Amino acid sequence: PPPLLMPSPPRHVGNTDWYKVLTSYYHYSPSFGQQFVSNYTEFAGNYSIYPAQRSMVLNETDIETLLVTAISSGNLSADSMGVYTVMFRGDFTVSFRGKLWLRDWCSFHGAFLAEPLGLVVKYAVIGDPSTVAADQRGLAAGCQPVSGRPTANGDLGADSMVTGYAQQLAQTVTDYQQGAWYSDLNGKEVGSACEGDFGPGFSLGSQNSNVQFGDKRFLVQSLWQRGVGCTMRRRA
Repeated sequence: PPPLLMPSPPRHVGNTDWYKVLTSYYHYSPSFGQQFVSNYTEFAGNYSIYPAQRSMVLNETDIETLLVTAISSGNLSADSMGVYTVMFRGDFTVSFRGKLWLRDWCSFHGAFLAEPLGLVVKYAVIGDPSTVAADQRGLAAGCQPVSGRPTANGDLGADSMVTGYAQQLAQTVTDYQQGAWYSDLNGKEVGSACEGDFGPGFSLGSQNSNVQFGDKRFLVQSLWQRGVGCTMRRRA
């Protein structure tokens, strides 16, 4: 992954005002009742794969196979509470449920039972929109919240990927099976319900960041809080 991405956002996203919005959501079970989302996050490490060829074509099954292999080999730890984030170069063609990156989506999340590991693997997938082929640049602009001027850290690809990472992390935490928490407005997940909303008074024309993760500033979308709407901090 781009050095800017790791480890600052995953290590420091917890205990921020933005992430605390997620602590208003919970999992219910008859045995334990309501178990609210924790405000704690931890960066467990990263692992890079260098493909033998460029312009590879991947789908969600290929990604899931790569994750199982990385965990089975010990390159990634087996963590039932973890979110495995897959980041890829823009010259890859990646599809999810038949829909293509850039044309149909900028990032997505999923989960699957890895039977060899006895583990439900929760994952998010984010591509680098700054490294696409020339004929894809028009589509890539839709995955770049800030374009045509400097981003928060001067890295168009990494800064754009952090925006996608934050959204998919939030949606994996609250809805990893894609059948749990949705907004009470339009049935979208907590991030998708606030797409394009970066907080009250924020202007993409003059600003390029709205949160602090560790020692760096980033741009993330607001999150849906039940009974409140889109917000950058949890409301009582």
